[in-house]
This record gives sequence, structure tokens and C-alpha cells, in this order.
Amino acid sequence: MTAKRFALLGLLAVAMGVVLTLGGRPVEATPPRQKPTPVPQGSSSEAEALLERCWPSGSTLDFETRMADCERALLLFRQQGNREKEEHALLFIGLNYLGASDYEQALVYFRQVLDIARELGDLEGETTILQIMAWTHGSLFEFRQSLAYSFESLELWREIGDPAMEAELLFEIAKIYGRLDDYPQNIAYGQQAIAICQEIGDRDMEAQALSSIALALYHLSDYEQALSHLQRALDIQQEIGDRE
Repeated sequence: MTAKRFALLGLLAVAMGVVLTLGGRPVEATPPRQKPTPVPQGSSSEAEALLERCWPSGSTLDFETRMADCERALLLFRQQGNREKEEHALLFIGLNYLGASDYEQALVYFRQVLDIARELGDLEGETTILQIMAWTHGSLFEFRQSLAYSFESLELWREIGDPAMEAELLFEIAKIYGRLDDYPQNIAYGQQAIAICQEIGDRDMEAQALSSIALALYHLSDYEQALSHLQRALDIQQEIGDRE
């Protein structure tokens, strides 16, 4: 369970971190490149070691080496019939492509992850990969598809019963509507996110959602309400010490 949660529930943050940190460039190491550490031979130990080495965030290995390790690990896990580990390997391959800004290829692997998550009944893994796919489609400016995956993920988080993730998804949906210039929907979903943020005490996200709504109201020429929402966001930011 620990390995699964590390690979799946932390996946969205890692994926976003890879792209934001590297500005969409191919995933390269921050430290100087090093020669790959020798991998123990034997199907199980070899596959596990290879999988660990192909994690993209902070790796000292170049893209080609990581991909070769991922593909080898994937082959070994498939030979073992280990569907859970196969899921992890596919995720890592997709993440490496995501970090290289090859969004189409990343989606090829993410779709396979989604299929396995559903086959295994892995609800948290399913909703997390749906979020990743939504974000990836957004990077391709395919906002309608991004919305479709976001709504699927939202329903699953509601089923799981995680209000923090529900608020985050509502805010993401609001932002997608903003990219589509659908400001009434932007405001509607932003308000839903704010309501949950107030219930759970997430002041930071509440301020972000208020700022997003203020921008939507500005685009709708409702300047008085835009200023009101912006002031509320500033008040919260000052309250929590966020003056950035």
C-alpha cells in the first residue's frame, strides 16, 4: 500500500512539479549526470531496482537511460503477471514523457494506467490518473476533454469522501472554464470550491478561488463585484501572511 500510494496519490504533484520546475523542457538532472548504479540481476529484484531508477523527479540519469530502465521493468513485470507493478511502470513512462512535454505519448501510457486501475478496482489510483490526464489534455489546449476527465475525477473523489480533493477539482474545473471564456461557469464552480474551502478551513485555496472569480467578473464588466472579491482575497492573504 505504501508503494502504491507513493506512485499514485503523489503522482499529480510530482507530474506538475516536473513540468513547472523544468519549464516544459525534457527532464534533465539538476545534479551532474552520474553513471547508472549497477542493477541486481534476477527478474524481481532487477525490475524493482529499474523501476526505482526511472522515477523522473530529481533523477541524475538522462532521459534515454530512464526510458530504457522503465521499458525493461515493464517487460519484467508483464512476464511476472504483476499487474500492480505493471501499472507503476506505465505511470513512470508516462511521467517521463510528460516531463519531456511529449503530451500525446504520455497520454498513450496514462490510458493504459487508467485501464489497469479500473481492472484492479483501484479507485484512488483511477481518480488520480484521471486528474493527470485532464491536466495533460489542458496542456494540449484540449479543454473539453480536460473537462470530461476532471468531472470523472470529481465524481470519484466525492465517492471516496475527500472534501479537500473535491475543492481542488472544483477549482481546477473553474479554471478550465475560464480558459474557455465561459465566465458564468467559472464563477459557479469557483463558488462551490470556496464553500468547501470555508468548511475545511483551506484559506489559501479560498483566496485563490476568490481571485479567479474576481477576474471572471472583470471580464463580465461587473467591476464592483470584481473589486469586492479581490479585496476579500487580499484580506485572506494578509491574514495568512501570504503577501506574494
